[in-house]
Amino acid sequence: MMDANTPSDFYHRGVGKIECTEDNQLRLSSPVTMPNWPEGAPNDGDYCNFGSVYAVQTMDRQDWTIFNRIRLEVFPEFEGLSNAYITIQFKNDGLLKVPDIYDREGVHGVNLISDEWNDIIIEIADLPRDAITELSISYYLQGPEKLSKENIALRVRSIHLETIETPENTKGWLPNKNVLSYAHNGYAEEATKTAFADEAFIETPFELLDAKTKSPAFAGVASRLETELGVFAVLDFSSFKEIGSYYLQIGDIKTHSFPIGDMDVKWTTSIWKSLNFIFCERCGYPIPCKHATCHADVVAKHDGKILSFNGGWHDAGDVSQQLIQTAEVTMALYEAAATQKSNPLLYGRLVEEGEWGADFLLKTRFGDGYRATSAGMSRWTDGFIGGMDDAEARVHNQAYENFYCAGIEAYIHARITTNDSLKRTLKQIAMEDFDFALAEMTKHGIHQKPIFWEHTYQTSESLYYATAAFSAAMLYQITQDSKYETHLTTFLENMLACQEQSGITSDNGTTYAGFFYRNKEHKIIQHFNHQAREHLYLLALEQAMVALPNHESYAKWYQAVELYGNYIKKNHAFRCAIFAHSSRVLS
Repeated sequence: MMDANTPSDFYHRGVGKIECTEDNQLRLSSPVTMPNWPEGAPNDGDYCNFGSVYAVQTMDRQDWTIFNRIRLEVFPEFEGLSNAYITIQFKNDGLLKVPDIYDREGVHGVNLISDEWNDIIIEIADLPRDAITELSISYYLQGPEKLSKENIALRVRSIHLETIETPENTKGWLPNKNVLSYAHNGYAEEATKTAFADEAFIETPFELLDAKTKSPAFAGVASRLETELGVFAVLDFSSFKEIGSYYLQIGDIKTHSFPIGDMDVKWTTSIWKSLNFIFCERCGYPIPCKHATCHADVVAKHDGKILSFNGGWHDAGDVSQQLIQTAEVTMALYEAAATQKSNPLLYGRLVEEGEWGADFLLKTRFGDGYRATSAGMSRWTDGFIGGMDDAEARVHNQAYENFYCAGIEAYIHARITTNDSLKRTLKQIAMEDFDFALAEMTKHGIHQKPIFWEHTYQTSESLYYATAAFSAAMLYQITQDSKYETHLTTFLENMLACQEQSGITSDNGTTYAGFFYRNKEHKIIQHFNHQAREHLYLLALEQAMVALPNHESYAKWYQAVELYGNYIKKNHAFRCAIFAHSSRVLS
């Protein structure tokens, strides 16, 4: 479509500009920020960047069916930006439209390495492409960072449509040709050990080899597995249980080395990797080789006071910040730390990262029930409070957030062993936040409507009671105050009134019980479509049983746990039965 000998036919759209260089490269350029929001954006800039620079080429319903990938060479001049990111999009007006009526498909975001040529390959074999009308390349103006330049640009050297004999699978579960799918972090010695390959390897001998000596440790033959997901070659080496480091080989394909051994060792590496990722997500903190201190001008205002809403961790998909997400991550870090006391280095890192999260819990409280709770952000800011690129965090006094934060604060308090000041403070604010929550619940009941953009928006009646019960259980554990026992038993009673305890019978005669409905009417089963908090039902019961092991309702709580556990087991058995049945029928 374009290279050094084929001139491009792109035109400009959006902010910035495009030009064709003397060596026939396409160059998109712009300032790193703009003095105004893009057309159509909300006046306050909520969840906005500063627009996009587009290079667009239109076509007269070109048929790309014979091609199965697009290949581009691009050079981002994005020095100092933490994320060199571009978007490639095409439109199809054929039998199947791209994008569809829901604006899906045909868009691909690419993370690049700045200040060098990047070779981008996009597999399009599964996308409709019989009548292509447009191809565009663009980048967002993500805003200024401490280390960014005033102007940025993107150069495009070539664009080719290509056909290869064996395109990669872009949908489904089938492995790519000549690739083994295996557990990269290893296998427990007593667990099932399998790897999967393309069906071409069925009945092919394979070996498990020692990573150090390269000598065979186990030999087998790949078997056939046919399911509704497709046909697989299965390499099963479950009978091999010797601890060590190994790799698999079948034909000319070799995997990287992986461990077989203790589960604790296996998952410890995952904890370290997760910790590193979480550290890189810190907001308001200079991350080495990633970004400088950020978002000091995202502010929250209440009662004549202003606080800077940076801290905690960015959302994984953008640079938004949510109090509840940071609170949950903080709790998980302290929960993990409690299991790693025999590993001082890992324990210390978990606590260190946990204290970063706990600091955000403290700094976002106004002390009267109101909290700074979230800010939707898709841009970086200049850090100066009072500029047009500032963002304002949402602030409100919600019973649900205060119940949840109170429970998490009490949970962390109980697990702190090295910071007496933080331990004391968390206990104090946990008690205060619980009282703030009770006061709001008394005013509004459990149906106090949250702000739409809050990720707690979908909280149901049953989940509300589960959260409040967890909070009361934790407060009772750290105070032994009987008022929390009273609230705990009341909240749990209401939560259990939302549980299916009698059971409903499915078409195959299996009775299912133990799951929770959204409320006491038992009409809609609780489910989640974004952030899931289904664990809170069992967490509330678990902590209640820890807090009150001699309570008269203990047996009832235990039965509720058993019911839920059996429900999970039956669901798992049903799925396994479906998988096995499909395998037998198709075979």
